[in-house]
Amino acid sequence: RLVFSKQEGTLTSLAHHGRELLGGGRGYIQIALSDRNKRVGKWEYRLCRREPGLVEIAFFDTAPQNPFEMAAHYILRADEPGFHNYLTLGHDVARSPGTIQLAQYNFCLRVDPRIFTVAAVDDRRIKPFPIPATLNQQAMVMDATYRLPDGSCYSKYFYSAAMDEQHKVHGVMGEGVGLWIIMPSHEHLNGGPEH
Repeated sequence: RLVFSKQEGTLTSLAHHGRELLGGGRGYIQIALSDRNKRVGKWEYRLCRREPGLVEIAFFDTAPQNPFEMAAHYILRADEPGFHNYLTLGHDVARSPGTIQLAQYNFCLRVDPRIFTVAAVDDRRIKPFPIPATLNQQAMVMDATYRLPDGSCYSKYFYSAAMDEQHKVHGVMGEGVGLWIIMPSHEHLNGGPEH
């Protein structure tokens, strides 16, 4: 079961067999232009498809200051324990002339840290997550990197997925449940060997 905020364009609840998996977290679209400032979208909800066993909804960013045409789509299929998500991006040069660089445009999912205690990125990186409250008490040594009480360092970048053609799946798990991001293709990766 998924619940969305139509005003914010965010996923506010994700439940599996009646168990809430976000625990106060949420799913949202992260947008940053080349100046790295985060942009807050103005989202418009639309029902795209409704047919037996399938529904597709989308949130379109209609903020006037956004130079791009952006949409986040969610597809739910009957009897599947998950959802499909994809983002679209366009640029109307007549509306927003000039060169505009996009630094980030992605779907983020903040899950319940009491349930999901282990991350799996690849066969070499299956590691426990530090408890967020513990990190908040530690010294930050650089962007999203903290020195832990035992002297080791934790960085969210330890869990970064390699964006190459070999990488297919990564996710989090704990307490008998897992959430996995599965990439059916790599057509969204551009720039050749330096993407």
